[in-house]
Amino acid sequence: MKIYPFEVLDSTNDYMKEHRETFQEFDVVMAKNQRAGKGRRGNIWISTEGMALFTFLVKKREQETDEKYMKLPLLAGLAVIRALKNRKELEYQFKWTNDIYLRNKKLAGILVERREDDFFIGIGMNVNNLIPLEIKNIAISLQEVYQETTEIESLIREIVLECEKLLEEYFSGQWEDILQEINAMNYLKGKKIGLRAGNLFVQGIVQRIDENGELELLSQEGLQSFGIGEVVKERILIKLEKNLEIFVKAYILKEANYDVIAYTEEIFEGIWEERLAKLQVKVERNSSLEEMTQKYQAKSLEEYPDIFPLEYYEEEKIKEISKIFA
Repeated sequence: MKIYPFEVLDSTNDYMKEHRETFQEFDVVMAKNQRAGKGRRGNIWISTEGMALFTFLVKKREQETDEKYMKLPLLAGLAVIRALKNRKELEYQFKWTNDIYLRNKKLAGILVERREDDFFIGIGMNVNNLIPLEIKNIAISLQEVYQETTEIESLIREIVLECEKLLEEYFSGQWEDILQEINAMNYLKGKKIGLRAGNLFVQGIVQRIDENGELELLSQEGLQSFGIGEVVKERILIKLEKNLEIFVKAYILKEANYDVIAYTEEIFEGIWEERLAKLQVKVERNSSLEEMTQKYQAKSLEEYPDIFPLEYYEEEKIKEISKIFA
């Protein structure tokens, strides 16, 4: 394993993909800051210095099927937790499919991408960074818990080594034991959630992660398993207008894992149409609140008066998010 450190990159995943011929398996690209880091489904991360931001390479073994590599996000998540537990025995939890939680708050996120027979495992973890006030209720850092500074490069090395060992266990036939370990720290187990997969939206109670790495959900339709999907909180309707503050609100709600559905009675053209695309939420055009309420059985943003304590949002932070829609 060799670690390649950078002060700043657009994205560690993108850099490693673009230069993949120069890297060996388990080599690491790390950056102090990312300008265009992204999460699953293309969600944008606003990176801050003090985070562990890195990507490492896993190469497909010739004798193994593509299907086996579908479980890489689960294996990477467990590797992160094992490495953290080796440092401090705390109740880290894995949130299907790609997040690490501590004290009911998000500590890290994982993004696995593929190019031919190369897999790029990108991880962003809150380590020494200060969590912005506006997301303190949903995010946490190691420094906040440990009350000390963590040497980031050594932590990254430990995580990648754990992943290397875990892959050997996995390919030697120990998936059943690995799955049991993952389910023992399943953050969603027993929780009532919403699951969004494309146009499908299902609500139910999480049972477990099954043998295929899929989330098993007990819904009104019975026991169902999902291999893909986004776990969300409540569904919220938000009326879009040609007003950047509304776009910022919708963006923050989406990042806070609410199921945001926007509607508008206005015609969006030019720059406003481009901003709609950047927002990446479902938009119903020429629709009224009454129509939306009946169609989606959801409440409007106005019915959640306490969801946006805007006095907690620093002006500079609002400007930073607004730049996404510039």
